[in-house]
Amino acid sequence: MKSGFRWIRAVCAIILCLSFSAIAQEGLPYWRLPLTNRGVMVFWGNRILPLSVGEISNVAARGSHTVVLTRDGRIAAWGNNGFGQCEIPVSATQVVAVSAGLHHVLALQANGKVLAWGDNLYGQSTVPFGVTNAVAVAAGHHHSLALLSDGTIVGWGANFSGQSTIPPGLTNAVAIAAGANHSVALRYDGTVLVWGNNWFFQTNVPATATAVVKIAAGGNHTLALRSDGTVVAWGADNYGQSTVPIGLSNVVDIAGGGYHSLALKSDGTVVSWGRSLFGQSQVLPTLSNVVRIAAGDDHSVALRADGSLVAWGWNTHGQVFIPGSVTDAVAVSAGGAHFAVLRANGSVMVWGDFLYGQTNVPSDLTNVIAIAAGDYHTLALRANGTVVAWGAGSGGQQDIWPHYAQSTVPPSLSGVVAIAAGGFHSMALKGDGTVVAWGAGTNGSSGWNHYGQSTLPSGLSQVVAIAAGRFHSLAMTSNGVVYAWGENSFGQSTVPSSLTGAVAIAAGGLHSAALRSDGAVVAWGRSNEGQSNVPLDLEPAIGLAAGEYHTWAILTNHTVRGWGSNGRGERDVPSWLPRVRTISGGFSNTLAVVTAPSALEPPQIAGFEHISGTWRLRWESQTNVWYRVEGASALGSSSWWPLTTNLSGTPPTNVYDLSGVTGPVLFLRVTAEPP
Repeated sequence: MKSGFRWIRAVCAIILCLSFSAIAQEGLPYWRLPLTNRGVMVFWGNRILPLSVGEISNVAARGSHTVVLTRDGRIAAWGNNGFGQCEIPVSATQVVAVSAGLHHVLALQANGKVLAWGDNLYGQSTVPFGVTNAVAVAAGHHHSLALLSDGTIVGWGANFSGQSTIPPGLTNAVAIAAGANHSVALRYDGTVLVWGNNWFFQTNVPATATAVVKIAAGGNHTLALRSDGTVVAWGADNYGQSTVPIGLSNVVDIAGGGYHSLALKSDGTVVSWGRSLFGQSQVLPTLSNVVRIAAGDDHSVALRADGSLVAWGWNTHGQVFIPGSVTDAVAVSAGGAHFAVLRANGSVMVWGDFLYGQTNVPSDLTNVIAIAAGDYHTLALRANGTVVAWGAGSGGQQDIWPHYAQSTVPPSLSGVVAIAAGGFHSMALKGDGTVVAWGAGTNGSSGWNHYGQSTLPSGLSQVVAIAAGRFHSLAMTSNGVVYAWGENSFGQSTVPSSLTGAVAIAAGGLHSAALRSDGAVVAWGRSNEGQSNVPLDLEPAIGLAAGEYHTWAILTNHTVRGWGSNGRGERDVPSWLPRVRTISGGFSNTLAVVTAPSALEPPQIAGFEHISGTWRLRWESQTNVWYRVEGASALGSSSWWPLTTNLSGTPPTNVYDLSGVTGPVLFLRVTAEPP
């Protein structure tokens, strides 16, 4: 979403070693210093966005997914995505409220407009025409409600229990809630009205439900918070979800789950009762400073005052996993519905679809130097040349059927320098230029998803790069020749005869791409969304990536350009996006590692220039930004001294001559200051 993402501020100063042992990075046309700004991960398109502490303002949960609202009106979602309920529409901006149904989500925008997405079998995601000036939304299992500014309510979606049929004459409503198949309204006078399914008497409002200030609906039970801080509950009670703990008081918020209930007290603590088969009612003893609560069918979520989230309960779809911000990213990889990030300390962070264990990073995984995410599995390459895999194909209880063994690494595999993960197969490039592949499409395999993608071409050697598509594989040799094999129904494994001088390759779902030494991009294979139609005016590129239906090129100025599908905003590059280091395309989303700029952040060091015997420091700056340059003789030294007065960052004054420096200056510290 173009307006729905923001970069995360990096440190306010960078320290550079002046040993002049520069290294070439990212295919840049110039030398870059080893130490630069840390890599910040940026995410756009559908699915979830890693969150920073302090960003979240509200939370909602239902079924097996979690939805949060950020302070700037964005939405993030994770957990079960079987109906696209975690795929946030591009138009979901300036959101002020969210509600989660079993498999759909409602969002209320600041202008009173209601958005809906996810499962629409009963029309629950088709907002009726004319629903405007809404002030609240509520999502049931298969139905939806909207409270309008005039106190009336509109309902749509499933109605087999009358849950979407608003009682005649209902006006002056000030709040709404939706259970599995029943609906609740709170009127301005503190009375409650409930309609819909009544198998468990969840619509029979008890006489004690008076002076009500908040309402909530669980699967088949109803909750009401009274003005005196006490709670009344009724309906299904087979797990004790309607049996309010004796003495519960000072409650300020309530939430109803599938078979359990939550209450937030004025002191910031949470009380839970009802079913706890998956631990959904087992509140952490240390949980405090909570300001919001939400309950899914079998999980619970709490938002603390500092903007952090805590979740507990059933985690079969990763709904309890809390994505965190990443400011030290080295590499990213987008899989079918999960995402992996390699961090600077060699650790791996994975989130998204949890069904086959593809987000279960092994606890002892360290010293990782590369990652790859397939459709349902994840690979990690360690510094010692060994490969670790998890997710589908591992043979565990969570495995996908049929079993393809894509996560079963060959026991003798070692000396690996690169990895690639396809739809149902895996690849490894060894230091001797040979390739090993396993999973679907191995020698002798046949049947569904077996296209020979793991059966290597005879004599393949001197390979320097590999890529894996959904059902096909690519390899590039040291002389720039590209090989392709596997499924070829769209020509994705038929390399153009004119392709020579390749320096990089990428495999999408059913298409392939290669970057030539002259910066030109060549693509072939399926192009139903234009993913193989390289723009005629594409500038020279230095990097390449392919998603399921879209393709990316990193240009020489480190901006990016994409083509192909944009149904979920996967090509809507954030307008503020700074220099891109690396990029990865997923099913309908994009991940990138960038260097985040700011008027008060360190400049992006472009490198050193050595002209006529003089070393000069050169950085790429923003207009009207000033930089303070200091030197020291040892890293970590407390003695930094100015090397010059503040330098204007307005070009062409972005070059600092070091020839006049006296003393043993081995390190520079460059700090941005207000103009």
